[in-house]
Amino acid sequence: MSRPARLIAPLLWMAVIFYASSKSDPSPGIGDLGHVIGHFTEYAILAALWFWALAPSIGLRAAALAAWVICVVYAISDEWHQSFVPDRDSDPVDVLVDACGTAVAVAFSWWTSARRAALRRRPTSR
Repeated sequence: MSRPARLIAPLLWMAVIFYASSKSDPSPGIGDLGHVIGHFTEYAILAALWFWALAPSIGLRAAALAAWVICVVYAISDEWHQSFVPDRDSDPVDVLVDACGTAVAVAFSWWTSARRAALRRRPTSR
């Protein structure tokens, strides 16, 4: 798949996050744990998509760092955006949860990609 095509997936997911953040009450009644799981999951998905989009062109290490930075900066901007939405507020704890979800997804993506690459390099015995 071409690099521009790979960039579409994380950009679309960012649009989904922005849309959800624009709602006055995006998830009524889910409670604190549901809120944390939601933030963790949406940013884990975003990080995995950015890693997938960037790794083929810039390498695993650079993709991991870039994905983490993009997601954390976006989480910060998302919380700032929410401060302007009626009945919403900005919470730095949400950014922390987003950063944790991002870190877990980036670490897992890096590990699985590196493992796959090592298995491909391993000589087969005959």
